[in-house]
Amino acid sequence: MKIKKIICSIIVFVLSCGMVINTNALSKSSNTYYQEKGQFNINNSTSRTANNELELFLEDNPEIKSEVESNRDKGLELEALSYTRIYLKEVSDSNGVHFEPVSVEEMRSTRAQSTSYNNLTLSLQLYKDSWNPGYASVNEQAVWSGAPGSSGPNNANDDFMALTVAQNYSITSHGMYGVMTGQAMKDRSGNGVSYRFRENSGSQTLTTNNTYSNYSGQRLFVGLYVHTWNTTNVSFGFTATGPTVSISGSSDNWQIGVDLVRNYD
Repeated sequence: MKIKKIICSIIVFVLSCGMVINTNALSKSSNTYYQEKGQFNINNSTSRTANNELELFLEDNPEIKSEVESNRDKGLELEALSYTRIYLKEVSDSNGVHFEPVSVEEMRSTRAQSTSYNNLTLSLQLYKDSWNPGYASVNEQAVWSGAPGSSGPNNANDDFMALTVAQNYSITSHGMYGVMTGQAMKDRSGNGVSYRFRENSGSQTLTTNNTYSNYSGQRLFVGLYVHTWNTTNVSFGFTATGPTVSISGSSDNWQIGVDLVRNYD
């Protein structure tokens, strides 16, 4: 079975100061999952309002804030940050307890409260290296957060993260770190890489170091996360529009994506 990222965007509001917020429906089979998406662009003309919105986001997402601050200490200046968040419910079946995304209908219910669900926030962070012109880092960070009383994610099957960088970028090195076990590179190309690992509550980050050439126009960076709870064969390809994924062996999986679009003069 081949599955590709399917995103149908509905723009909720746009702040002219440089932040875009979307809600999205991600389709898998006959189900539609609720998502929240946004992007922050940081440049010399970024307004005070945009900076305040970014600071509020980072305060609400301490693991992402810690990543940004740690990279700042290494001379990496944040140029843009985008994210996708889904909410998750515990489901028990013959494979044990696992997590499945909350549907649009469930989230819209007057009884639904996002704080009663687990959530997964997938972010892309684009950094320019202030100490080494012509170099940049692109990170994909996944943060699992459990609702009160939740057992948190932790199963014996692999999860996967994949990342593609813009076409004028070239990945020179890559790695993965965080609260996971058994991480190992899965697939690799000049502008894309994927890893497999066993997830847990907390933060997992796929990081890439890149060289880039001068450019103008629009540039696209795309991240993908695949969660499985049964034995599943997963492989990735990398195109100009993002990672593609082929899945076989089991339908016990779901995936979310995040993209970052940057426009340059």
